Amino acid sequence: MTPTAARPSLSVIIPHYDQAQALDACLASLEAQSIAPERFEIVVVDNASPGGVDPVRAVVRNRARLYVETTKGAGPARNRGAAQARGESLPSSTPIASPRPSGSKRAFAASNASTSSAGGSMSRWPRRLA
Repeated sequence: MTPTAARPSLSVIIPHYDQAQALDACLASLEAQSIAPERFEIVVVDNASPGGVDPVRAVVRNRARLYVETTKGAGPARNRGAAQARGESLPSSTPIASPRPSGSKRAFAASNASTSSAGGSMSRWPRRLA
């Protein structure tokens, strides 16, 4: 996304720790979503995986923006992702989740999305107003 591009509606935040295969499957599932790719972004936050960030970067490629959070735990990783996200809503997934192709579309449409309405193991956080 270029600086002049419209802000995405959704920023899917994926905290990651040492599950490259699962992350690859999750990213593939998100790429297959039924909403237009320009309407959402994917933010992966590696939680200092033992193998380093290079194997994670190889999985992520150009499918998501990648950050590293050294404070252990999914919470700090999600918070780092939320701080970097540009979307108006912030669904969060995990590498072991495989959101259904309509999951992001339902999360976008639902004003109070829950795990079931977001499709798979995703939860939705509203963007905090500054």
